[in-house]
This record gives sequence, C-alpha cells and structure tokens, in this order.
Amino acid sequence: MNIVQKCNTIAVYMGGKYSHQTQFQMHPDDIWLPIHGILRKDTVEFGKGPIMSYHIDWHWLMPAWSKIYNECLSIMPREKRESFAKDMYLHTTLEQNIEKAFNVVYEMVEWFNQRK
Repeated sequence: MNIVQKCNTIAVYMGGKYSHQTQFQMHPDDIWLPIHGILRKDTVEFGKGPIMSYHIDWHWLMPAWSKIYNECLSIMPREKRESFAKDMYLHTTLEQNIEKAFNVVYEMVEWFNQRK
C-alpha cells in the first residue's frame, strides 16, 4: 500500500468524506476532513493543492494516534496494544521518525477497520 492510500485510510477513519458522501459539491479527487477542510485525495505531492499530511506532519498524525489508541483500549488484546504503544513511543520520542510512526498508526487503523 502506498502513502496516498494509507493517508486516505487514516483520513476516512478520522471522519473524512468523499465527494459522494457530502451535501456540498467537491471535485471527485478531493476529500473533506472535519478539521482540515477540502484536500486532494489522489496525491501527497507539494504544489498540487492542499494535501493530506499524516505522513509528514506531527500535528496531523498525533490526533489520529490518540483517537485510534483510545478506541482500541477495550477491544485490542493487551499484548498487541502494548506493542503498538511501545513502537509509537520509540518512533515519536526517541527516534522522532514520523515515517515509522505513520506506519504504526496506519497498521492500527487497519486492525481496527478489520474488526468493525
């Protein structure tokens, strides 16, 4: 799965809506997010309009981490949840590696979505 697809997965989890799901008109290549507004869903390249930034901006990624971690507290096996938390701590605090932290959040969202 590529970065665009992973960003879309996280965006939908965070309440994102595609053009056919909104009561207002948007371009088919856009997604609407409650906090960030209308963004491109088909690219994460700079210069192509407003883009999703979960993979490059801590201010985008950490609210997604907080939401998914809290939602998984009661349904995820303790060992798995602790493993994700340990990985996230390592990538955010010790390494400050947003790429790896982004992948942890994506994997958790995927785990959650498979159990809905």
